[in-house]
Formats: sequence, structure tokens, C-alpha cells
Amino acid sequence: MKALNRIVTALLAAAIFPVAYFTDLITVYAHANLYDSNIVEALSIKRIIELFTGDGLFADLVKGGASELPDGLLKFKGNFIAFVVFFAIALLVALVIIIVAAATNSRKTTAALGAAGILCLIGMKIAFSDIAAAVDAGKLTLGSLTDISFMNLFGKIVLVTMSTAPAVMTVLFLAILIWNVAFIVIDLGEEQPKKKAKHAKKK
Repeated sequence: MKALNRIVTALLAAAIFPVAYFTDLITVYAHANLYDSNIVEALSIKRIIELFTGDGLFADLVKGGASELPDGLLKFKGNFIAFVVFFAIALLVALVIIIVAAATNSRKTTAALGAAGILCLIGMKIAFSDIAAAVDAGKLTLGSLTDISFMNLFGKIVLVTMSTAPAVMTVLFLAILIWNVAFIVIDLGEEQPKKKAKHAKKK
């Protein structure tokens, strides 16, 4: 049973990495006035890397540094940093879970790490909430993102939401937490009769 617990815990934690990289992290809903059509852009980490590196659409922003960012984005620099930091910590927690599960039988530690992963994802949600609220209020527009006011004539950002990746990662961390707590409860149930038997022998 101990081996099963460790294997399942490690597999659940390992599954977090492909989910984080390939699955949609953020979804942007926009409306193009020119064609009177709706546009949906799903951004995974893989897609974001493609956009901001090499010949990507926003590669020049990375080369220019934070000082080259439009004012509309600079206002939310702290939110973006917090979002990325919480995301990175969540991945680090997943890695630590794999190491702990492979090296020890410490179910309390892996359960606590599962809870820590969930807290990181909640932190991501909080950091992202200001950005989503600004879009809802019409404060974060195509014009503010590009520092070109007439860009608003071409369309608008309707909604920005956290997407599949955070939800699936939360489920995986929750599964790690519940799985290990279940084994802790089983262990406690098995220890009680043993303690009672020892106590009876002493009498």
C-alpha cells in the first residue's frame, strides 16, 4: 500500500507539468468591429512563448524591456509578476512532491504540499482578478495595450479569463491532498487496534 501511495502521488504531481505547458492558461475574448465577428484566443505557456520569442508578434516588447511596455500594461505589472510567481511556485511544489514521494513515505508532507499547490493557484486567481476586472470595466482596451488610441476603432477586448490549465492543476493538487489524507486516516485506523492490544497486554 505504501508503494501504491507513492506511485500514485508522484504520477499525479508529474501530470501537472504537461497540463501547465500545453493546456490553455488564459482565454481572451474579443470583438472585431471591421468584420463584426468575435475572436477567441486561447493562450497556453507554449503559445505565449511562441508569441514573445523569435519572430513572435510581441517579441519586440521582450527585447525592449519593461520600459517599452504600454502604459495600459505597466499599470498591471505587479499583477503579472504575482501571477507568474505563484504559477512558478506551484510548479516547484509539484516537483518537490515528486521528490518527496519517490524518497520517503511521508504522507503528511505530500498532503501539505498538495494544499500548498492549491493555495498557489488561489494566489494566481487573486492576482489575475484585477486584470479581468479592468477588462470588464472597459479600462483595459486595445488602445491602452498598444498606446495607440484609434486601435479601439478596430475592436475591443470583451473578456479575459483564466482557462483550463489552472482548473486542472487545482484538481490534481486536490487529488494529491485527498489521496494522502485518505492514507493517513487508514493508518490511524490501523494503529488504534494495535495500541489497544498493547495496552491490554500491559494490564
